[in-house]
Amino acid sequence: MRSMLCVQLFTSSTRHGALNLYAREARAFPADDYSLATTFAAVAAAALDAARTEDQLTSAVQTRTVIGQAQGILMERYSISASRAFSVLSRLSQDGNTKLVDLARQVVSDRALPEAASKAEKIASTLS
Repeated sequence: MRSMLCVQLFTSSTRHGALNLYAREARAFPADDYSLATTFAAVAAAALDAARTEDQLTSAVQTRTVIGQAQGILMERYSISASRAFSVLSRLSQDGNTKLVDLARQVVSDRALPEAASKAEKIASTLS
């Protein structure tokens, strides 16, 4: 390689990497190629940023759905309100040092709280 043109891929808040162009001949990239490369890099960075945002939103919706399902199971099982069911999940998550969404997935999968029923009932009764 005898020539290289590198342009950073970034948006206002995030750096995504770089666009690297290589050539076998020396001075292969005239000055106007830099302008073209920066324009292309800006479009590519915006596309990467949009894809990441979409992935994050999709993940957030899926996480919220699982937590809502776990709340519903606790509401039915212990005859408690949605806010109280969320409090039970939050407390068990903190007590077990487990992510809330992981606990919710386990509740939905097992259709029961992972802790002993007496502990869960005790928590639910303190919130009623």
